[in-house]
Amino acid sequence: MSGSVLLSVGLAPTTTLATDIMVSMAPPERAGAASSVSETSSELGGALGIAALGIIGTAVYRSHVCRRHSGWNAPSIAARAALSTLGGASAGRLAAP
Repeated sequence: MSGSVLLSVGLAPTTTLATDIMVSMAPPERAGAASSVSETSSELGGALGIAALGIIGTAVYRSHVCRRHSGWNAPSIAARAALSTLGGASAGRLAAP
């Protein structure tokens, strides 16, 4: 939580300044279009950043599960579920005695 707050506090002035520069450089009749391009690029950048973090997290998770449980004596269905999804691994852990 504190990292998110710190990031927001650091990025807020930069984002505000960048948007202000983009809109002020556009002709008055095109200010709305400039603002929408700025907002769209911000949203797209955020979505791509979240997707990249998800890909990295999945790769780290899968490599950890494969490395840690390579000699695991579990039924093949449970092993495939644990290797394919985080939910499958959690369900397998909860169901184990």
